[in-house]
Amino acid sequence: MNESGSRATGEQGLSSDKVTLPTFVGIGVPRAGTTWLHAMPSGHPDVFMLSVRKKIRFFDLHFDHGVDWYQAFFSSPEAAHSYAAIGEISPQYLSTAKNALIEFHRPYLASN
Repeated sequence: MNESGSRATGEQGLSSDKVTLPTFVGIGVPRAGTTWLHAMPSGHPDVFMLSVRKKIRFFDLHFDHGVDWYQAFFSSPEAAHSYAAIGEISPQYLSTAKNALIEFHRPYLASN
């Protein structure tokens, strides 16, 4: 947490009250039911799941685009409060995104 009571997200200077990032990320292996796993919460009115693009692949292919690029796929910060959960399913993360996931969460881990 920073001095204003918000969590910092790193060099971009974004805080959790100004961005909408997933509250969960589904990680699996390709061809093991991730399409079904994506479809199940998509039907729930309290869950925001990507409908246009199921696999963003931010952590393994597009990490260099930055957090602003990633958050643009999710609900707006103004609408985020109406969802109990916001999610992404990208099966490739299991084998390819370990270092990017660690780097992305480093500011959160350091603040706790």
